[in-house]
Amino acid sequence: MTQVHEPVDATDRYIGGRLLGFRRAMGLELSDVAHAGAVRPAELAAIEAGEGKVYMSTLWRLCRVLQADLEDVLPVLDED
Repeated sequence: MTQVHEPVDATDRYIGGRLLGFRRAMGLELSDVAHAGAVRPAELAAIEAGEGKVYMSTLWRLCRVLQADLEDVLPVLDED
């Protein structure tokens, strides 16, 4: 089975930046967060750099490690 890679979009870049901010604020190493969140360090590095697609299951695990609510890392939707 071939895995399809979706392009990274503005939402992925925003979320990656928020995750990076939480990790740095907690003083955690990338590798520690990656292992606790069950992702490869290279995958987390790509997400934080805005170069990797972030999927809901991964985001959920990373938020738990970073003690962040999903609302804290997701962009605010303009309902106008």
